[in-house]
Amino acid sequence: MSNRWRPLRGEHVEARELAGALRELVNGTGLSLAELAPMTAYAKSTISDNLNGRNRPQWAFVKVLVSVCTPRDARAQSLQLARFRKLWERADPSRATLLESSVSSVSPRADSRGMPEAEHTASGHAGTGASPSDDITVLREHLVRAQQALLHNHDLSTGVVILQQRMDTVVRVLTSESEELRRERDRVTARDEQFSALGDQLSDVLRRLESANSLSGAVNHRLRTAQRHRRLAEKLRDRAADELRRSRGATGEELPPPAQEPPTPRTEVGLPWEGRTASADLPLLGPADRRAVETMLTRIERDLAAESTDLAVLETDILDHSVSLWTGDGHSAGRPAGEARRVRNLRVLALLGALLLGSGATVAVITAAGRDDGQVAAAGGVSEASGELTCSSGSRVVGVWLQGTSVHGWAEFRNTSDGKAEYSYKVPRGERYSLHIGCGGTPEKWLVDPHTSEVDGTRNSFDCFDVQSAPRYKFCRKTDG
Repeated sequence: MSNRWRPLRGEHVEARELAGALRELVNGTGLSLAELAPMTAYAKSTISDNLNGRNRPQWAFVKVLVSVCTPRDARAQSLQLARFRKLWERADPSRATLLESSVSSVSPRADSRGMPEAEHTASGHAGTGASPSDDITVLREHLVRAQQALLHNHDLSTGVVILQQRMDTVVRVLTSESEELRRERDRVTARDEQFSALGDQLSDVLRRLESANSLSGAVNHRLRTAQRHRRLAEKLRDRAADELRRSRGATGEELPPPAQEPPTPRTEVGLPWEGRTASADLPLLGPADRRAVETMLTRIERDLAAESTDLAVLETDILDHSVSLWTGDGHSAGRPAGEARRVRNLRVLALLGALLLGSGATVAVITAAGRDDGQVAAAGGVSEASGELTCSSGSRVVGVWLQGTSVHGWAEFRNTSDGKAEYSYKVPRGERYSLHIGCGGTPEKWLVDPHTSEVDGTRNSFDCFDVQSAPRYKFCRKTDG
């Protein structure tokens, strides 16, 4: 509710201005003096006396009243206190302006009717019963209200600016989050594409697996056929051997002991140094027996040729379907590319047979024999490859295998008293060959098996590094030029 104030009664203009401004501040709260008194710790009469404009109130009273009547905003209270501090200082009685001198200082001006403004004002106030000082007070009160409204508008403008800044911050944050969501969407899209590609790859792998299963069935069938042919060939070979023995027994000759195969290290199926049974001495048979044995051997050769053809077809199928198996071979260095490839392919067949036919299954691989001395001589002459061999650890040589381009086999060797070994083997003239030497162990099981590179000529000696810490372990260095 608004208070019903008595007219200002002070004689100083500044004191009346201060009282009018304080009255306007109290009216802005909507509180009566009775309601305002408990909040300021001043009595109602004290507040009324300080706001009648007669005297300048104490600054403590003005400060408390401004603090109570101003909204709970530190900045607004600071502005109001600064404003009322100026009004309070201007209302100092020692410097204040008397109301009469202020009115007399106004020069009379003629109005539109030719009357002095002072007289016109006086005549106007005479009709209303109000004095000019009251009009000035009212005008000053209006000025105070305008100043308060200006301060309020300034506060509103400041609030709007702060709100705009906060809105800009929110917009920036939302924009950043939108960019992050867009990047996350792109990452999810990329992952979806990767999953799609993986699905396609999985489908391709399943198709290949199905094809591999079909190929496995075909390989299994071919291997069973090869084993059947092998068993038939073994039976025919045994029958031929029995016929040969019976034929020799009929002539009254003493049967020679079975041919002993050279001792071989533990190797996989189909390695080139596996020994073969020596062929029979056919000239000891009679003509009829010889024809029977030759017929039987012809059948054996035909069956073996058919089996070799089946195995060759199987090998071609496996290679065409890119079936690759890695198998380590400590003796492959120095061999011709064709020989190493043939050994690798035979190992592939053996391993596939073991996988498809179960544990303990064996695939017999029959390799082509090297040419005999007669064929070698007919091809251009024979020379003897020989030389000295030394194991760097001081171990004795227990075996020498010669691998040539067209021939291979166990070389003759002899250990000497000076820790060396002499080897010899007949090879075609101009033949290139490499050696595999057994250093230490037994003839059946070598301790270390170093090898040489391919050489030619008739005399080649080597130092073999069979110590594991040596820089060229399992390699033999040529020593004679």
